[in-house]
Amino acid sequence: MKKNFVRTIALFLVALSIVSVLSACGKKENSEDEVLETKVVEEQGDDTEIGEVTDSGTDANTTSSTKVEKITDPSLANIPSNLKGTTVKYFYWWDPKQQMEKEAIAAFEKKTGIKVVTEVGNYSTFTTELAAKIAAGNSPDMVRLLSNAMYQVKCLQPITNSGYDFSDSFWWKKLMKDYTYDGKCYAVNASPKNAAILDTYMIYYNKRALKEAELEDPYQIWKKDHSKWTWEKLWSMCEEFNAANNNKSGYYGISFQYNNAYVRMFGCANYDYDSTQGKWVNYLNSPELEKRWKELLTYNSKKLSAVNHDAQSFQRAKILFDGAGPFAARTRDQTHKSLKDRGELGVVPIPTDSPYQLLYEYTAFGIPQGAKNAAAVPYYLRYVLDKKNYDLDKVYFDAQAKDVVEYTLSFADDKYFFGENEIYDLRQGLVNGTPDQVKSTLASYYGRIQDAVDSSNDQIKYLSK
Repeated sequence: MKKNFVRTIALFLVALSIVSVLSACGKKENSEDEVLETKVVEEQGDDTEIGEVTDSGTDANTTSSTKVEKITDPSLANIPSNLKGTTVKYFYWWDPKQQMEKEAIAAFEKKTGIKVVTEVGNYSTFTTELAAKIAAGNSPDMVRLLSNAMYQVKCLQPITNSGYDFSDSFWWKKLMKDYTYDGKCYAVNASPKNAAILDTYMIYYNKRALKEAELEDPYQIWKKDHSKWTWEKLWSMCEEFNAANNNKSGYYGISFQYNNAYVRMFGCANYDYDSTQGKWVNYLNSPELEKRWKELLTYNSKKLSAVNHDAQSFQRAKILFDGAGPFAARTRDQTHKSLKDRGELGVVPIPTDSPYQLLYEYTAFGIPQGAKNAAAVPYYLRYVLDKKNYDLDKVYFDAQAKDVVEYTLSFADDKYFFGENEIYDLRQGLVNGTPDQVKSTLASYYGRIQDAVDSSNDQIKYLSK
């Protein structure tokens, strides 16, 4: 009941404050980026915890009673003394204090005297809730972002408004370029090799399904020789799995969380931001995009891959592989918990002949407009995002999961790809069609994608400076 009340208030604020929201967030009505904000997230399943907005925080000037340790960590050595006793309000669609960051956040509070208050929003309406908070003068100090699309960035201020120098090698320069508009950077994360929190894709497998089909362990294939773990090998295992189960109805080789993940693993996007040009670009005419969609739909037609993500069938050993983010690999996360408890969840990287390591989300962190304690945010990020401040043996549910996740974070900074800027009904039109229909379906949406590109480029000039 409280949850409904809060949501009603949030929507009411949006309605009353539409002029303020347009000013605060540079909002453009009827842009295609709004489709991204409100699209159906049908594949989220048990990977997302939806919570009510809970603001248990205090103002940035509230004095903390936390006993502060002497700071010996070099990353915090230059923290301004006036930040002691202040509060950082962090708005996110999960509660990070219940996730892998829990101990790191507590350590940060103890070392710095800065209190961290978490506010939990709804995944599907997160940006709308953030806009309402800004319009009401109740902006958080920090948010986590899903992508570098304009619907996310329009409510932010440049990260350097915090007064912090992000030039050292700890920070992910490629990501910062992808969040840089008109010379201003709006979000950061640690570089992959330093990052504790970066949502890369990987492949899970059901060990019971593997054993019953008498198939070779994919982790052992990869471990013995990375070059042997290829897409050809994965698809052949899917075919063998179906054959071992007599091609029964409801059995598939793999399902992907986000059914365009396979296409994006080859660096394909409908439209994307080109940081070298400083503008959004339409890629709907890309031959590679067409090729990979045709491949995926062919695999779908042969039941090697499922049209939609199906976590329950995977858990019941009716699907061999599950392509998804790193959540299930983490000890605290409840994703595939029953399989983890029974020792039946295996993990392997995406096939090594993928040209990029795919990102489940373009994991980045920004400072919203109206933040009251922007100066403290970079110090939080510098500490909590650093994997050195975690016991990784406890973060991941077993040694295999740790091994795989760490591998996915070992590539050069420019070998990661997101490419999730799209129109939902275009994706649905593709996955529900046939390989022969791919070219015509893509062509039919070219104008609409171009409108989205033009809208995104137009909104760059309205961003907060």
